[in-house]
Amino acid sequence: PVTSLLFRPDGRRLVTGESEVLKVWDVADRKNPKLLTELAGASRPKAWLSDDRIAAATAFTGNSLTAGVYSLAEQKWVGKAHG
Repeated sequence: PVTSLLFRPDGRRLVTGESEVLKVWDVADRKNPKLLTELAGASRPKAWLSDDRIAAATAFTGNSLTAGVYSLAEQKWVGKAHG
């Protein structure tokens, strides 16, 4: 089940989080949403940093959280922090 979601400010993209997977959707056409990509190892989208970068919580290990920034344009994590 979807446990979190985040719309891009312009409303054209949606990120959903579920069971250690983020899914990025193109929802410009509300009747026909398109899945753009799935990101394994992340479960909670936190913020759109730009049109193509998403900040997300990626993992909990004990009492520690890992967070990262994913670039849709580059199709990779471009930064991670542990705390």
